[in-house]
Amino acid sequence: MISFSRSTFATWWVEQNAIVLRKAAARWLPARLKTVFNGIQSRYATPTVVIHPGTQSLTLLPQSPDTPPHVVPATPDGMAQLATLCASRKPLQRLPLGRKRSPLGVRVIVPGLIILQRVVRLPTSAAADADSFVRYQMDRIVPFAPEEILWGLSPLSTDAPTDTEFLLGITPLLPLAPWLDAFKAAHLKPVALASQTDGSTPSLPLSDHEHSTRPSRTLVTVAALALGLTLGVPFIWQAVADYRLTTQLENLQPQRLVAETLRSRTEALTNSNTLLNHEAQRVGSPLTLLAKLTNALPDTTFLDSLSLKQGQITLEGQSKEAARLIGLLEKENAMRDPRFVGPLLRLPEGRGESFTLHGSVQN
Repeated sequence: MISFSRSTFATWWVEQNAIVLRKAAARWLPARLKTVFNGIQSRYATPTVVIHPGTQSLTLLPQSPDTPPHVVPATPDGMAQLATLCASRKPLQRLPLGRKRSPLGVRVIVPGLIILQRVVRLPTSAAADADSFVRYQMDRIVPFAPEEILWGLSPLSTDAPTDTEFLLGITPLLPLAPWLDAFKAAHLKPVALASQTDGSTPSLPLSDHEHSTRPSRTLVTVAALALGLTLGVPFIWQAVADYRLTTQLENLQPQRLVAETLRSRTEALTNSNTLLNHEAQRVGSPLTLLAKLTNALPDTTFLDSLSLKQGQITLEGQSKEAARLIGLLEKENAMRDPRFVGPLLRLPEGRGESFTLHGSVQN
C-alpha cells in the first residue's frame, strides 16, 4: 500500500481543485458573462468623450440628463481639463500622493468611424488567451498589417462544445493616431471606440485596456461560492475521468491491434538491409556492374555512356576489338544476353569502331 505525506496530499488536492474550477468556469461562466458585466460598467461608469475633428474639440458627455456636457479644445490645457473632469467621476481610482497616477479609462465616440467586423472561431482551450492567439494570427485573419489597425474582441454565444466564437472588430489606426497620443499625454486610456452614443452601431472594445483584466465583484463572489461547493468534487472528478479513460482505451483496442500490425509490416518492409538487398537483386548493383565491366572490357575499349535502369544496361563507346565484346562480357558474366543495337561504325584514323550494346543484369 502506498503511503502519502501531508504535503503530497495537499499538492494533489490543490491541483484537483484547480482543474475543477477551470472546467466549471469554462462551462458555466463563459467569457460573454464577464463581457456583459464589463459592458455595463463601461457604459454607466466609464466617462464618454466625443471627438469633433472638424472643430478640433472634445465633448465629455454628462452622466445624468440634468447636467450639461463639457466641451474642451484639443490642446494640452484642454486635455488636462478633460482628465481632471474624468478623474472627478472616478474617485475610487485616485491614488495617494507620491504614487504614480494610472491612466483613466474613457469611452471614445468618433462620428463616422468605420468599424469592420468578422467572426473568429477559436478552440475552447484557447478562449482564456484569445487576445494573444488572435494577435499572433492577425496577418492571416485580416488583410491588414497589425501595426496599421486598432482591434478588439467580443465573445459570442455558440452551441459548439469544443469551439468558442469571438466578434473581431478593426478600424484604421492612422486617423486616430494623433488623438490617441493626446489621450496618452493626458493620462487617459480609451477602452472602447464607437461612432454613435446610442449603441445602434458596432462598438470596438480595445483589447489592452485595464478593465479587461479586472474581475467584477459578481465574478469574484461566484468564484468563491464555486470554490466552497467543490471541496469534495476532486475525488468524484478523478473517478469520472478514470472511467472515461478506461472506456476510451477499450474502444481503441481494435484500432491499436490494426496499427501494431501495420507498423510491424512497415518495419519489415523498410528495414534498410532487407530493402537494399532486395533492390540490388531486382535492378542490379551499380558498383558490382562497374567492377565486372572493368574486368571484362579490354584496355582498347572506352565507354562514352553507361545506363542502368530497371535492370537494363546500355553501353555506348569505342573499341578496337568491338566484335569480341559480346564474348568477353558473357565470359565474365558481366551482363545477361548482351547484343549490339545497330551496326558497328568504323572510326577514322584507325581508332576502331563505335558501338551501342544492350543487355540486362545477371541475377
